[in-house]
Amino acid sequence: METSDRLPAPPVSPHPAPGRARARIMLAVKVLVTAGALGLTFSRLSLADLASAVLHLSPGVVLLATLLTLVNLLVAAVRWRVLLVAHGAARVPGLLFLARGQLVGQFYNVFVPGNVTGDVLRAHATRDAFDGPLGSYMIVALERIFGLAGVFTLGAAALLVWPLPGVARAEMLAAFALASALAIGVAPIAARALGGRLPGRAGRWAANLPPLARPGMLVLALALSVLTHTCVALTGHTLVHAIAPGVLLTESLVLVPLAMIATYVPFSVAGLGVREAAFVFLFAKVGVSGADATAASLAMMAVTMIVAGLGGLVHLLRPLRVEIAEGALAGDAQAVP
Repeated sequence: METSDRLPAPPVSPHPAPGRARARIMLAVKVLVTAGALGLTFSRLSLADLASAVLHLSPGVVLLATLLTLVNLLVAAVRWRVLLVAHGAARVPGLLFLARGQLVGQFYNVFVPGNVTGDVLRAHATRDAFDGPLGSYMIVALERIFGLAGVFTLGAAALLVWPLPGVARAEMLAAFALASALAIGVAPIAARALGGRLPGRAGRWAANLPPLARPGMLVLALALSVLTHTCVALTGHTLVHAIAPGVLLTESLVLVPLAMIATYVPFSVAGLGVREAAFVFLFAKVGVSGADATAASLAMMAVTMIVAGLGGLVHLLRPLRVEIAEGALAGDAQAVP
């Protein structure tokens, strides 16, 4: 009788793996936080006033907000490319491929629970950019970190230039935001050195970050992050101004970035609920009613979903695969945007 070289299959546990259990718990927490935040926001406003505010949004306004969101993704693609070059990627993808990756990633981040599925897909599709298997994943994670630095920087600068009435110690808030942005911006430089000293996932992430080949390009990456969030602020202003014409552009440049900081809190579904509460609280400083602020925030979410839907259509027509990335990489190595 012949013997098999196969190892016996491991027994199937009736209980979910710890990682899956944590993911389910986290999803449940996100759903509860989102539902609670939305419930609290809606309980404080009139649905008739909310409907009236929504009617002020013309198709042209929604189209302009959608175009601004697409520009935002294009700038984010340039930032992604800059970070690849800064960390010495052996094969740098073309800008059009990275822009398509941002658009497709938006679809998965918006419509798949977890808010990070699109980022995993983008990293997977560009994994041949580095010789090591984890380099592309580290760069995508770093790109999101730089996005947070950008929103802090824009919010701080706008608050210093155009301080809002009723906001006490604006200088202190701006200084804190700038310090946070600086800490985030210099983190990649010190990450590898600190990798062995940091505990858990943070240490593994830092240790696997590709070494910096061109540190000066991190300044460009931060500037592009500020530009992406300027596009977000302009998108928010387009929608808020259509509903509440008295809101000034300078006010939106302060308030929208501050509201978007709230969406980085990981305990909500795509920032839903948290963003609406932040809009209501912050835009009340300039006399915008809760119904109008909520309508503008929900409109921003709707525009995000429209753009994400376009990403899903693009992925359906031309799937984002590593094979395509390899084609895009050919003849484009070490190019600087």
